[in-house]
Amino acid sequence: MTPEESINNVTPPYNYQLTCDYDASVSVSLIGSAPVSGKTENYTKCGNGGSCELKYNDTEYKGKFKLNAGAAKTFSITSTFHPNDIRNPVEGSFQGSAILRVLVD
Repeated sequence: MTPEESINNVTPPYNYQLTCDYDASVSVSLIGSAPVSGKTENYTKCGNGGSCELKYNDTEYKGKFKLNAGAAKTFSITSTFHPNDIRNPVEGSFQGSAILRVLVD
């Protein structure tokens, strides 16, 4: 991958499906394991040259919703790489991790 190709490069989605046996109010949030100063909680450091932004269903990183009994909700989770400085790319691999927090009320 060239430095240009890495900018805003999005991973293939990982699909997570949630189903409840009873009606429930559910809160979900993506939380990066290595927080990035000045960014929201869904960013995590990934390598020396940038950060990764985690989202579900293309635009969200946290939300609250009602889930009916037996109904399923799928979260399509992706990570987008953002270099620290596009004029000075840093070589090497980049990786990061995060938590998908699911709270059921």
